[in-house]
Amino acid sequence: MFKGLFKKAPVVVRLTAPVSGAIVPLGQLPDPAFQFLGKGVAIQPTEGRITAPAAGTISAIFPTKHAVGLTTPEGLDILIHIGINTVELNGEGFTCLVQAGDRVSVGQVLVEFSLELVQDRATSAVTPVIITNPELCKALTLCTEPEAKSGSTVLLEAEI
Repeated sequence: MFKGLFKKAPVVVRLTAPVSGAIVPLGQLPDPAFQFLGKGVAIQPTEGRITAPAAGTISAIFPTKHAVGLTTPEGLDILIHIGINTVELNGEGFTCLVQAGDRVSVGQVLVEFSLELVQDRATSAVTPVIITNPELCKALTLCTEPEAKSGSTVLLEAEI
């Protein structure tokens, strides 16, 4: 009789673009491995600054500063990977403004990087933004717009 009476309302988490640029499906990246890490999209950046796509806690900073992990209060794990094969730059051209354990707000600058250096020396500057634990999501909607604006374009909506 009371089945379903106390169901929790679904929570929707919106991830904003961490960088401005053209939106690229994960399946079109030069490295196909990214599409197997989870659900998301990538952005061909037009600027060298990465902002937090959601509020949360920094869960990981790669030693080479080219990738950041963020966990939202709802438990979504987000990977922002700046460029393809940028690990080979060994941190050159990257300045990380946060550290693991920091709580961040949406739009807060996480990493600044030399876009020119990444474009010249990496395979690609394209930056995947991936939910690595999509199994938490009841529904996931990806942005279909051709361009993203940092801090304002909603890249993903995840219903938890």
